[in-house]
Amino acid sequence: MNAVIDIGTNTIRAVVYDEDMTELFNQGVVSKILDYTADGILTVAGVVWLSNVVGTLSVMAEQFAVKPKAFATSAFRELKNADDVADDIKEYTGIEIIILSGDGEAMCDYLSLKKYSGKGIGVDLGGGSCQIISFDGDSYCGKSYPVGVKRIKNKFVSST
Repeated sequence: MNAVIDIGTNTIRAVVYDEDMTELFNQGVVSKILDYTADGILTVAGVVWLSNVVGTLSVMAEQFAVKPKAFATSAFRELKNADDVADDIKEYTGIEIIILSGDGEAMCDYLSLKKYSGKGIGVDLGGGSCQIISFDGDSYCGKSYPVGVKRIKNKFVSST
């Protein structure tokens, strides 16, 4: 049994799955990381909010007798205080957050796609970043760009 918490720009999601990769549990929460970010810093209110979300999703996953691993992507990795936030969340919840680099995120996309196809091109357009990959068997090329739909909306669309 395995469990992950994916801390993304659009959604924070916990998934529990068995050894055959059959999904047993899937719960998501709308991410507000960018909403709680000021000048590249996650605010105290944001740290409290995110700690509560990670803690709650962790407790839900632990109902399956498995402790989740947590991964953070674009909005989190670009925080100026990302390491401090990860430390605070670990202290509050006991969950260590692995902050994926853009290249690491692209590699995860590759590994997921490779499971279903021997070769191809993939685009992962998220809320904070976009990963573009191409692969043919074990030959892989991937790049991450700090362009995502939520980031673009926040930059170019006014609320008025």
